[in-house]
Amino acid sequence: QNEQLQKEFDSQITASALNLLRKYHGDEKHAGCVRMIGSRIFDMLYDELALEDHAKILLETAAILHDIGVFIRYDHHNLHSSYIIKNSEIFGLSKRENTIIAEIAKYHRGNSVPQDDDSFLLLPRIDRMTILKLTAILRIADALDRGHIQTFSDFSINIDQNVLYIKTKNSRNTILEKIAISEKSGMFESVFGYKVVLL
Repeated sequence: QNEQLQKEFDSQITASALNLLRKYHGDEKHAGCVRMIGSRIFDMLYDELALEDHAKILLETAAILHDIGVFIRYDHHNLHSSYIIKNSEIFGLSKRENTIIAEIAKYHRGNSVPQDDDSFLLLPRIDRMTILKLTAILRIADALDRGHIQTFSDFSINIDQNVLYIKTKNSRNTILEKIAISEKSGMFESVFGYKVVLL
């Protein structure tokens, strides 16, 4: 019973996030793809994440909204995304959760790391850990749809020693995604200790 209620509540949160994305004419297919990949990586790492159950819905919401700032301007759109999220109402999310999602969106691209920002350092430790772990996952998920063409509908994830292997089932050229992974996997490696390899 509780689980069913939670599911319904979560789907209202994501529906609210999607409405917000539509309001700013966001790329829904890319958002959906990144959400799906992020969700799969989250499930794979579930035991070692040591986050509250609610963290998955925060990741999914961040995945839906991470590029929303493109509406303002593509340059530094992660900062614009963060700003829009912080100043928007998303059904079912507390101010604290909203801040977490805004921070994840802020760091989903570029070379900046949260630890360099005073605003991040002022947050409670548990929120900082949540932001770091979920941002690391979102960066990988976003890299796997670098071309915004949703190639990775069918893939498998395996962990062997300190490598997380992502293997796509179709034979399309994945050079773009491989470059994106090499650019964006540093945070994942430092947070989880796994090198990410796209096969």
